[in-house]
Amino acid sequence: MLIIIMLGIKFWLKPTINNFGEDSVRTPSIINWTVVGEYSLILVALIIVLYVLKILRWWSKQETITRHHWYSQLLIIGKIYRQYSYYYLSFNLSLLLKSGLDLKQICSFLNEFDKQSLLYQLGQQLRELLDAGSMPDELVKKYPFIPPELKLFLNKGETLENISNELAVYSEVSYRKLLKLIDKLIELVQPILFIVIAIIIVGTYLTILLPIYQTLGGLY
Repeated sequence: MLIIIMLGIKFWLKPTINNFGEDSVRTPSIINWTVVGEYSLILVALIIVLYVLKILRWWSKQETITRHHWYSQLLIIGKIYRQYSYYYLSFNLSLLLKSGLDLKQICSFLNEFDKQSLLYQLGQQLRELLDAGSMPDELVKKYPFIPPELKLFLNKGETLENISNELAVYSEVSYRKLLKLIDKLIELVQPILFIVIAIIIVGTYLTILLPIYQTLGGLY
């Protein structure tokens, strides 16, 4: 609604006000600040577009696992994404272990996934660690979006069924924490949006009233 109002002011109301004040006496100005402001906005928008294109070009060359690593380090959103990853990975690992697969068999199973998927690339790195005789802990330490509790579950020496059940409980707890984080984010975003909307409304009123005052000043 605000966008529609602003477009109406830009393309209908402001031209009407400007036409009404064309015959009024105005104090000549050496600098047209409106033109300066418009060109400044165009320059800033051009810089932002070029910067975004540069980021997108770099982004397209990154592996999926690198992108997810970057997601997990974002301010505010990163915490929510990590919690979502904890739920997502623990839930899927619980299902795979419950079906009777061990870690090497899980790697073989994930090898059938799309090469651009997160699970496929995690499976590849896990296979490399297992082939080198390393523990899966190294993978947990390397990526912040992998639940740190995972190394505790895998090092307890319990049966696959017990580990699967524990991971299922952990995934449920992670899901509840995820919902709480989303609720907190909504509570944070709502007042910010209200402030932004209030600023836009005040700016809209000023856009209408200032030209009118200038026109009246020119008439008198």
